[in-house]
Amino acid sequence: MLDDQKLQEDVARLRDRSREMRRDFNRNGKGPEWGLMEEEIMTPLAELKERLDEEISKLEKPDSRLPLDRDPVPGAFEELVREYYERLGSGE
Repeated sequence: MLDDQKLQEDVARLRDRSREMRRDFNRNGKGPEWGLMEEEIMTPLAELKERLDEEISKLEKPDSRLPLDRDPVPGAFEELVREYYERLGSGE
């Protein structure tokens, strides 16, 4: 259903990793390692959901004036960008 090859690969990678983790949990008979589950499945899945939502928005509203084609902020600059937008929103 996805035309974007990168999104297809990300979905497949997450699906395969979650199957692998489930198989390991069932084989070993112990509970899941929630920190590992959060890091390797839940966080990437949330990011993937955001990207999919953007792609769906592009398809449903091609004339939208919102800047949907934006690259993610590199990790080293996330805090600076967040502070910038906070100052911008407060009128400083």
